[in-house]
Amino acid sequence: MRNSILSDIRTAARLFKQVRQAGKEGVEVRVRKAGPLSPPIMPDTAFIHTMEGHTLVCGDRGVYDAAAKAFAGLPREERRRFARSPGDGEYIGRAHFWKRLFGTSMPPVQAREAMIAILHHYIQTKTIREGDRKTWEN
Repeated sequence: MRNSILSDIRTAARLFKQVRQAGKEGVEVRVRKAGPLSPPIMPDTAFIHTMEGHTLVCGDRGVYDAAAKAFAGLPREERRRFARSPGDGEYIGRAHFWKRLFGTSMPPVQAREAMIAILHHYIQTKTIREGDRKTWEN
């Protein structure tokens, strides 16, 4: 973090020096406020771009590959829906979705292993979020 702050200070000093130099040379300098940056638009969403893909990539490669293949078979709009992490109240519906998808496209043993890993990750995430919320309330 310290390096990034020092880098920002160096960049600001260089910019200030360039503005002063341009002013001395008689060049008109205008500063304008730019709008907020928009997030990059991904042309397509791969399974690794989902919370569940990040969870399964660390486990059995066969389970990950089967889940990624099932995910790739979804329509593009549906795949893009999963590019962001679930919010409050979305975990149960999302878990049911993955259970249905994996149940129809993977062997039962792999589907079970994938669902256990995903549900475990959901529980960890919700626990951390609840802990953060309680910390901020106190």
